[in-house]
Amino acid sequence: MLPEDHPAWSLHAYYLGQMTANLLLTLSPERIILGGGVMKQPAMLPLILDETDKRLHNYLQLPKPLHEIITKPSFDGLSGLMGAIALGTDALQAQGAAQ
Repeated sequence: MLPEDHPAWSLHAYYLGQMTANLLLTLSPERIILGGGVMKQPAMLPLILDETDKRLHNYLQLPKPLHEIITKPSFDGLSGLMGAIALGTDALQAQGAAQ
């Protein structure tokens, strides 16, 4: 992994901040969850929040603080597995209800 002070992190944060600001402006999501390898860098989320805030420039009245809207996944590296379990459980329950 790159060192924490590497300029690439700022560039990533800039573009992810643009993306999250656009999502908030166009779709008004209740939550934006950012995961993957880039988010393993501890300083990344604060950088993204700062870049998003710069783009929004108080244009939106958000229902809660930005750090509660833009977050990392709760299950960290297990999100895919937990999602697969949830989908499988739903499918089994639907199959049981159909019989």
